[in-house]
Parts: sequence; structure tokens; C-alpha cells
Amino acid sequence: MNKLKKERLLAGLTLVLTLVFALGSIQIARAAVPTLGELEDNIYTNEYFGLTITLPEGWSVPNKEIQKKILSAGKNMVAGNDEELQKQLDLGELNSFNLLFVSKYPIGSPVVSNPNLICIAERLPVKISIEKYLLHSKKLLQKTQIPYQFGEKIKRIKISGRDFAVMEAYFENGSAKISQEYYCGLFDNYILNFILSFSSEEEAEEVRAILATVQFK
Repeated sequence: MNKLKKERLLAGLTLVLTLVFALGSIQIARAAVPTLGELEDNIYTNEYFGLTITLPEGWSVPNKEIQKKILSAGKNMVAGNDEELQKQLDLGELNSFNLLFVSKYPIGSPVVSNPNLICIAERLPVKISIEKYLLHSKKLLQKTQIPYQFGEKIKRIKISGRDFAVMEAYFENGSAKISQEYYCGLFDNYILNFILSFSSEEEAEEVRAILATVQFK
């Protein structure tokens, strides 16, 4: 597999795994839709969640059409012949809201690794703890074809004064090791997720620097 094709597949895989993660523990019909937010002068704003994120100069935000294509390409990588998981992925598209996807390089660039941050929201029928949400999400991720390894425990941190739980995970794809950090916060009946993906400590610092710009009103 050439580097360009591999990078596209990894990008699709990241989006699909994020979708799997956002399925959570309970599926519901789509109800009130939060605003998807706006991006202007490298600042993402979402009035619904009172959220702003400052993006680095030169980083790329793919349009919805590109996101749709790489999401479709990655589904088979995750679900394989598992029809039940495929149905869950399809249902997840109805119940989750992709707010922001930003990567260091444009999708399709001939690079070996492309660190990225994804912000996604999921509406829940009832409030549950963010730790319980992460544990259910972990079980669902373990059902995929991806050989996930997880950190020993879920931690609590503050992001701009709001409580978030953090779960660490990684998987190996050939010679590449992809690490991810899942940050989950409860906002009324929504879970707000930030998912960071990277392949080195240098890349980890880059995406964590973006997370450090998050501000809530």
C-alpha cells in the first residue's frame, strides 16, 4: 500500500472510530439538533455549547463531502462482515453531530502521519456519568476489528472550568502506532467529545495545544 492510500485509510479509520465511540450506550431517534458551529479566521465557535476553539495557522478543515467519503471508506475497515456493528454505525450517523474535524495536513496529502482533533456531540435520552459513558464506549470499540489497547484508568480533568473525563487508547497498524485520547464532558442532555489522534509525542503536543485553546462561556 502506498503512503497516499495508507494516509487516506487512516483518516477514514479515525473518523469511523470516532463515530463508533460516539454511539455510546443507548441509541435514540434524532431530536433537537445543536448548532454545528462556524469557523472564521481560524476560530471555531459554537453558540449552542458556548464553545470556542482556536486552530493553528495552516491546519486543514475538510469539507463535509470529503468527510462523507472518508467515513464511507473507513466503515468496512471497522465493521468487516459484522452486520450488527454496521447497523450501529449507520444508526450512529443519525444520533451524533460532527462539529469539527481539523488535521495538520489536508486529507489525501502524501504523508505518513496526520495528527488531528475531532469534536463531536451525542444526545442522550437520560443523563449518565461521563465515566460510565466512556466505559460503554470502550466495550463497543473492543467489538471492532481494530486491536485496541487502553490505559489503566479513566481520569478527570478540567477544561475551561468544565468537568471532563479522559480515556487513553492506542492501536498498531503495521509499523505505525496510532494513539488517541478521548475527552468527554456532560452538557445537559449532550455528551461533548474531543478526540485527539497522533503518532508521536511531538504530534501529541500539537493536538493538545489545540485542546488547550478551548473556552466555554
